Amino acid sequence: MTGNMNKSIRDFELIRETFIKALEKFPADKVDEKLFGEWNLKDVVAHFVGWDKEFTMTLHAFQKNEKHEYWGKIYELNEKVVTESKKSSWQKVFNEFKKSGKEFIESYTDFPEDLLNTKVWKDKIYTPIRILEINIHHYQKAQLIQITKLLNKWGL
Repeated sequence: MTGNMNKSIRDFELIRETFIKALEKFPADKVDEKLFGEWNLKDVVAHFVGWDKEFTMTLHAFQKNEKHEYWGKIYELNEKVVTESKKSSWQKVFNEFKKSGKEFIESYTDFPEDLLNTKVWKDKIYTPIRILEINIHHYQKAQLIQITKLLNKWGL
């Protein structure tokens, strides 16, 4: 694996660690409160689980040269995974988040270097490297900022 790829994996691991630590500080009595538009914390985390699983399945299929359907509209996948998580406890969703992120990282272990910059679907911009970059950005620039602001506001 290239040095850049190793750095990107480390960056993802570090941002996930930071994200998990922030989630662990989140007050239990606020987990079900709609603090992120129409979503509560469980919804936000469930949507990360959904994307980690989707990305992992995509990468595994791509490595095996198997067809994997493109996820389609982002909001539809988000809605699907959030709806599915409604019956689950916060702890179950949080545990699934830790597991799915670990599996996403592991999907890059021994990933063929010649495929890292190859499009997963011919008519889309997504390559394995791009998927990792998207995930890093999503963790770091989107939700972590909002969660950190709330924690700071609450003095946590």
